Amino acid sequence: MNGFEPVIADVRLSTETLLSTLRMFERDFDYVMFSFKDGVLSISSKLEYEEKSLERSLKVSGRGKVDKQYFGLHYLLKYLKSIDRMGIKGIRLLFSEGPQEFSKDPQKNSPRPIIIEGRIRDMEITLYQAPRIE
Repeated sequence: MNGFEPVIADVRLSTETLLSTLRMFERDFDYVMFSFKDGVLSISSKLEYEEKSLERSLKVSGRGKVDKQYFGLHYLLKYLKSIDRMGIKGIRLLFSEGPQEFSKDPQKNSPRPIIIEGRIRDMEITLYQAPRIE
C-alpha cells in the first residue's frame, strides 16, 4: 500500500457529507480527530486554552476500528474541495497504523496517514495525504 502499514479501517461516505461536516470545524480549529466504530465516524476537536470543543458523529458504512487519529484540518479540506470540484460524489477513507515520526512533541498524539480515495465514472482518482500537526 505505497509504504503505508496495513489498513485498520475502511470508511465510505459522500464527499459532500464529509466536506460540510469538516467546514463546521474550519473557523475555530486547526486539527480534527477521527474515531470509527460500529458504523459511526466521530469527528472532533478541542482548544485547551479556550475550553472550546466540537464533535459530530456520522452514520457511515465501513469496517474496522479507528481510535483517536489526528489530522491537520487545512490539508483535509484542501483535498476534499479538490475531490468535490472533480465531481466525485463518494469517497473512501482508509486509515492505517503508519509512521509515527510526524510529531516532534512526544506529549502529542502523532497523526497516522489517511488515504483519501475517490472514483469518478470509469476513471479512478486516488489522492494521498499524510497531514501532520506542526
